[in-house]
Amino acid sequence: MSTHLKRCKVRKSVTNMANQLRSTVMSPEGVSLDNWRFSQEVSRKELTRMISLHGLPLSIVDYEGFRRFVSSLNPIFRMISRRTISADCLKAFEKQKIVLQDVLKSNKSRVSLTMDMWTSNQTIGYICITCHFLNDDWKIHKWIVKFTFMRTPHTCVAMFNEVLKFIQEWNIEDKLFAITLDNASNNNVMVKLLRSNLLEKQKLCGKGVCLLISIFSIHSRMAVAGACFGSRMLVVLP
Repeated sequence: MSTHLKRCKVRKSVTNMANQLRSTVMSPEGVSLDNWRFSQEVSRKELTRMISLHGLPLSIVDYEGFRRFVSSLNPIFRMISRRTISADCLKAFEKQKIVLQDVLKSNKSRVSLTMDMWTSNQTIGYICITCHFLNDDWKIHKWIVKFTFMRTPHTCVAMFNEVLKFIQEWNIEDKLFAITLDNASNNNVMVKLLRSNLLEKQKLCGKGVCLLISIFSIHSRMAVAGACFGSRMLVVLP
């Protein structure tokens, strides 16, 4: 084994390249990277963060141009597959989900939700839920906490079950203040079902009078869509 390590051309090549990087590479700030060490794990986390932060397609890891670019930066990095980066993003989401759940649990303010239905080019229905709240320093935060496939038909009962499942999963039944959505009739009935359910459990303040905020104008609905899709994605890493 010792003899093999001494003669291995691949190992010598990698070692020489690493030595060159340590001795010649400078950071943008002009600081020597002599103590820099490559980490596949750290690079994978940064790749996950980049995709989540900018909403890039998972297929970017298959792009020849992207692979060549990454290789030019660091040929040691082993590019991962679309399935692997998908799994990495889901792991990051679950970690951030726990962090935000703890924040909401310890936060003293109530939370409000904006909701909207969205249909893709393939006519597949989705529901987007954004959570809005004030922290202890009175700074407004808004996070997209759910973006999921919604089975048809989008009846009031189906929407009620989806929303109730969400607020129970996030443990915010006793923190909910208001829900903003458009004035579709099924939305109104859905909120009535939700109000009745939460009042029975004594979870709402003010008898749930402020629970529903309907949006009537198209401009206002665009504002709600902006609140949903302009919010910070939960999956983004710190």
